[in-house]
Amino acid sequence: MASSPIDGILIGAGGFGGAWVRAFLPIAAERVQIIGLADVNATALAEAGDLLGVPDAARFTDPLALIATTEAKVAFVVIPPGARTPVIRAAAERGIHVLCEKPIAAS
Repeated sequence: MASSPIDGILIGAGGFGGAWVRAFLPIAAERVQIIGLADVNATALAEAGDLLGVPDAARFTDPLALIATTEAKVAFVVIPPGARTPVIRAAAERGIHVLCEKPIAAS
């Protein structure tokens, strides 16, 4: 019996995050469903949201706002190291598992 995909969010949709949108997440679609998306760049946010089928209401330019309103089980954090600490802290405080590219923090 196949299990249902877990709910996840993607924080960072441009640059390396764009590679996740196009290469990794489609392959993992049977295991994880992206229910929310955040990126500071509106164009990257729109393109990734359209490719992943994320509704407009679940697309955020502020990753902390996404984290505060989601019921996701996992957060894929693909943003520059200097911006990661508050995002990872907020996800951890909500009990959301974090998968982050290295390093997990700037120091």
